[in-house]
Amino acid sequence: MNPEELRTTLAAHFRAPARQDVIRAIAKLPNFFEGWFTAETLFALQRRWPSAVLSSNTNHLGFRKPDVVFAYEGLTAILELKHIATGHRDAQSRWDGAKDSTVAKDIEALRLVQAQDAKNITRRVLVFYGPASPVAHSQGRTCERNRLLCLACSVQHLSSVLVSRGGEPVGDPAVEKLIDDGTFFLLDITPHVGRTTSVSDASVRKEKAT
Repeated sequence: MNPEELRTTLAAHFRAPARQDVIRAIAKLPNFFEGWFTAETLFALQRRWPSAVLSSNTNHLGFRKPDVVFAYEGLTAILELKHIATGHRDAQSRWDGAKDSTVAKDIEALRLVQAQDAKNITRRVLVFYGPASPVAHSQGRTCERNRLLCLACSVQHLSSVLVSRGGEPVGDPAVEKLIDDGTFFLLDITPHVGRTTSVSDASVRKEKAT
């Protein structure tokens, strides 16, 4: 197996009709539901790979209490999960705010760990995000009214925050559409320890549903 199978497995799980109904309800509420997304992630991975070793919120190989750890056939995935409800007044702080639980801090923490057997460890930040649009503006321009609704602007902003703190930008995340109307997404962000490539404006790569 490979890390991309994790993402496509999760995308298929959340695109099931019953879970789409839940996500539509969640998208209408100005609340964060990371607990539900974490539980469903564990369930999806266990159902797909019954013999995998799974844990949650437990220290593992130097990583401090990651949301999900998945180990199977020599591959270990360290997953941090975030739900960003764009309708919440503190949605921006989930990317870069002063609170401990932010996407930027998750990326920084994953990059810092010098784990043994690193070649068999994949580090990912999974962001459940919406309502939003892949690109809500013309290419080369920044959203003026609410850049949170634009995935491209949000990822560009995340990279700017990381660079301002002395780190490296993130690469383009893989993006999976989770509901049929295309307003709620799963972003699969790879921290890329030591990465030096920058992210261009409006460069989010959208994966086709499988």
